[in-house]
Amino acid sequence: MNQSWLQRAEIASAPLPNGKRLFQAYAALLNFVRQNDWTGACHDSSASLYMILSEMGFAPKLVTGEVKAEAGIFDHSWVEVDGKVFDVAVGFPGEDGHHVGPSVFASLNLDTGEPTELKFGVRSPNGLDPIGQFVASSNLEQYSAAQPEGMTIWDLTPHIGAECGVKMRKADLRRKYGKLTRVLRGQADAN
Repeated sequence: MNQSWLQRAEIASAPLPNGKRLFQAYAALLNFVRQNDWTGACHDSSASLYMILSEMGFAPKLVTGEVKAEAGIFDHSWVEVDGKVFDVAVGFPGEDGHHVGPSVFASLNLDTGEPTELKFGVRSPNGLDPIGQFVASSNLEQYSAAQPEGMTIWDLTPHIGAECGVKMRKADLRRKYGKLTRVLRGQADAN
């Protein structure tokens, strides 16, 4: 990631409703991911962004499904606000993931500022892998039970939120969002 990602995201935020606050949440997450080498964490980072944006008064959707890139199709989670994709993690794949491009803000490729080439919510012939199926079928409380102690979405989200001026407590987040399940995109014909 370079500074131009933040600059492009900030420019893209200007015409959006409450764009400045949206950018602040996204930038806090982007900086956290970069500073903590939080790669390959799409399910965690999207859940954190969803909770932060919800606490800010936005009406985001927490989404999971498959994404098509030039390198192939992969399971992934992201956030949508007013039909636009907000996806920090796609620019930071894990060790077993392929680099598919930069992070996405308001459906824009942050390297170019143009619409992302990634296709969110597609369906491959095989559908979601077992991890993707678990993520899609679990609420956030069930999902967090599989995370390492002290590194759950409930632990990390208050730290990220504090960076953009959103005060949250772990217990409150669990109570408010623990029963939330992700919107499953592009898998309607899955059995």
